[in-house]
Order: sequence, then C-alpha cells, then structure tokens
Amino acid sequence: MAIRQVFEHGALTSERSYLALAAFNAGDAVACAIPLPFIAKILGDLSVPPEVRWVLPVAKAAATIGLLSAASFLVTYAVMTAKGPGERSG
Repeated sequence: MAIRQVFEHGALTSERSYLALAAFNAGDAVACAIPLPFIAKILGDLSVPPEVRWVLPVAKAAATIGLLSAASFLVTYAVMTAKGPGERSG
C-alpha cells in the first residue's frame, strides 16, 4: 500500500498517537540508560553483554526523534494535500 493510500484511509494520521508513542519511547530510553533493576535483570537473562547495552538507549532516543518528526510531517502532508471546497480526491 502506498504512503498516500495509508493516509487517505485514515491510518497513521493522528499527531497525538505519534506524540504518545514518542513519550513512551523516551521513557523507555531513560529506563534503559539508568538501567532500572528489572531491565538489567531481563537483559542479563537474555545474555546481552554489558558492553553493548549502551546501544539500546541510543537507538530508542533515535526512534523517539523519528516519531516526533513523523508528527510534524503529518502537518506538512495535510497542508500540501489540502483540497479546496468541492474538489474531489483523485
């Protein structure tokens, strides 16, 4: 499905959804950076070496930035594809 079709069908069009996901992801990045005891235990149980655990909060922070930028692209998309009264999508 093309990106335009995804937006036209109403999927992924809520800026609030992207902002909520970004907030959750940012919190998760902080929790991994500290790390919280239960996260450290789970990573240990999964045999994730301590020397590579620093990658997790960095990747999550990058994903948070991506989610925040997606929210701003929704505004750009809406402005660029705005139709005047009586115009049909096509």
